[in-house]
Amino acid sequence: MLPDIDQYAIYRILDANYNRAAEGIRTLEEIARFHTNSSPLQRELKSLRHQLAEALQLLPSEQLLKSRSAAGDVGPENTLDSEVTRSSLEQIQNAAAQRIQQALRSLEEFSKPLHPDAALAFAKVRYLAYDILAKALLNFASPKVSFQTARIYLLVDLKREAQPWLDHLEKLVDAGADVIQVRDKQADGSVLLERCQQAVERLAKTPARLIVNDRPDIALMSGADGVHLGQEDLPVAAVRKWVGQRLVIGLSTHEPRQVEEAEKLNVDYIGCGPTFPSTTKHFTEFSGLAFLKTAAATPLPAFAIGGITLDKLPQVIDAGFRRVAIAGDIDKADDPYAKVRRYRELLD
Repeated sequence: MLPDIDQYAIYRILDANYNRAAEGIRTLEEIARFHTNSSPLQRELKSLRHQLAEALQLLPSEQLLKSRSAAGDVGPENTLDSEVTRSSLEQIQNAAAQRIQQALRSLEEFSKPLHPDAALAFAKVRYLAYDILAKALLNFASPKVSFQTARIYLLVDLKREAQPWLDHLEKLVDAGADVIQVRDKQADGSVLLERCQQAVERLAKTPARLIVNDRPDIALMSGADGVHLGQEDLPVAAVRKWVGQRLVIGLSTHEPRQVEEAEKLNVDYIGCGPTFPSTTKHFTEFSGLAFLKTAAATPLPAFAIGGITLDKLPQVIDAGFRRVAIAGDIDKADDPYAKVRRYRELLD
């Protein structure tokens, strides 16, 4: 059994590091909530903070409180200049993330001599934190448009020759497209990979996101931003386990239950529909505007999809959506770039 003086020191360390970790998580929560406007990320961070609090319950609260002695802490005397100076939100976020990781490791290690169960609980929180912190840092640092602020998501096939196709993508982005999804189920894998690689290179200096439909392998190999999955495609959990945070993952939803499930699956955005009959894809049933009105309450960035046209856009907006995914109305337009600009005006 550890001497009393060692136990007292360990409880001081545990108390200090719990407060350090909780404060760091709360700092990132505030950035997600008020700066990046990411409700899903803010919710994940809040859940992490609550799981940390649950792990702390395995330690005796009385011992923790009795060990607290801010007046006797020599640490503040050794504060470095770099710790008291922050010149940007990014520096605040990076410092908070480092503080969380270090504090969680200390909580795990120093719990081991006295409370092994608590050590295991803190280890679980630490592993959860790795992915969430990576997402927070990527979300803040990425030069690409956030799905929270994105408005226009265009689905584009490969029917044009390579060079005109790349020019077309760039003009769509210049006109106001936030996200381009490459969707062509008829294309050979080698052709799809080559085109996606070319598109990644062409759009690298723009804020637009490039998403590959159905194929996480092509998305990874091409360097695209993400992959979009349907309800009948590869499971989100399996894809996330494989790609980690390297890819954004979007998911199609057709009913309220699927939206609720998507909220639990760590996806980055969802598509909601089909809203109207489509000229590019055949559906036997339509989720319709009633589904949009229900799905509008989700904290996930959600895009209405399926038969969206400029004429029908007011109905979509009235249903609570200001993000749309469009295919045929742009593809078949005489001037697709002017039409994108018009969507932009109405959605903004």
